[in-house]
Amino acid sequence: MALPAIQENTRNRLYSLKEFEELNLPADGNKYELIDGVLKVTPPAGDQHGRIGMTIIWQVILFDPKRVLGQLWQDTRFQVAPGFGPAPDVAFIKAENLPSTSKGAVTVRPDLAVEVWSPGDLDTKAHQTEARAKIRRYQVARVSLIWALNPATYKVEVYHPDQIDPIQVLGIDDTLSGESVLPGFTMAVKTLFE
Repeated sequence: MALPAIQENTRNRLYSLKEFEELNLPADGNKYELIDGVLKVTPPAGDQHGRIGMTIIWQVILFDPKRVLGQLWQDTRFQVAPGFGPAPDVAFIKAENLPSTSKGAVTVRPDLAVEVWSPGDLDTKAHQTEARAKIRRYQVARVSLIWALNPATYKVEVYHPDQIDPIQVLGIDDTLSGESVLPGFTMAVKTLFE
């Protein structure tokens, strides 16, 4: 039996964060997010997508093995803003902003949100617009640092709040910085795509 959250007649209805958290979503490997109040379902990440996320996680762990600077999450839902409960591919919260552990979504916005764009995110103009709108939602919610990675072009776009365009577009020969979110952390962009 299909769950009410994903039945065709309720898929496009608007949900509050509370309603979204109360949904009994299936453990089917798909990623479930609340974007502008709408339930979004995406298939599990592919190989390259997953490797990129894990590379970021391992690089941060190697940089901060005792987690003095903060905590990482992968594909975990966050209560970022009303109607916006994303599950970034990788997220980081600085130590001073860490919330108490919860059984549902992380109850604060991340300080760093990483989105690895899949081919499906960029295959049509509508999907490109949707992917960019998600980045904009992070900005409006005051996420301090956003990395949008495009494996097809080997580029990383770096965003801050209050700036619609990326502040940097980094290529394969550039270096990604953790800025004030992960002070001192750097990573060669080429490391992400090896």
